[in-house]
Amino acid sequence: MQGDLIMSTQLFVVLLLTSGLLLSGCAAPPIHPDDPRYAPVIPNTPPPPSPLAGSLYTPTHGVALWSDQRARQVGDILTVLLEESTTSSKSSTSSVTKDSNINMSTPNILGTSPTVRAFPFNSSLNLSAEIGAARDGGGEAAANQQNQLNGQIAVTVTQVLPNGVLVVRGEKWLQLTEGQEFLRVSGMIRPADVQQDNTISSTKIADARITFSGTGQFAQAHKMGWLAKFFNSIYWPY
Repeated sequence: MQGDLIMSTQLFVVLLLTSGLLLSGCAAPPIHPDDPRYAPVIPNTPPPPSPLAGSLYTPTHGVALWSDQRARQVGDILTVLLEESTTSSKSSTSSVTKDSNINMSTPNILGTSPTVRAFPFNSSLNLSAEIGAARDGGGEAAANQQNQLNGQIAVTVTQVLPNGVLVVRGEKWLQLTEGQEFLRVSGMIRPADVQQDNTISSTKIADARITFSGTGQFAQAHKMGWLAKFFNSIYWPY
């Protein structure tokens, strides 16, 4: 008996460790700087024009006298003003109740109520029956979440679509005492939404992907351990 208990305990420990390794293996890979998906696109530098004798005008180079400094070409830089603020709240309550009852009295045949003799006991049983069942279930859930992000980040134009929309992306890394913090932004913007000071609000970025997180000991302190992940995963039967 004791040997079976020890074997069962060892089997449980092995299954628990295996599940922990599987959960840790499914975790996202670590994030590093200089991700190619957020790297700026550097346009090709055109060769310098050949000098023209006796003229100050160059056909391939010119100066736009009436244009501003807003980004409009691949490689241009603009500033994104982070103005994100979201609030969500959700609650739900459910209740299920079901009662059923079946009552069958003893039948009356020719003025008498038949009985059944219980063998081997010297007693009689009538034919009446009664069945009852009740089921009651309920649930309640509530969730509240609020996020706010303010700041600035410079991004680079990586592509100009045929309709004039600019595809931008960029990242910012900060080296702190207990790790690193990074901010990544990507999406599409309209040139008309870019202000005169070459800035644009993050609320006007289409298909926006904004990530603000960190690495190191401070970031790890807010993450759940692999054993806690197992008890809060779909693999835990209770």
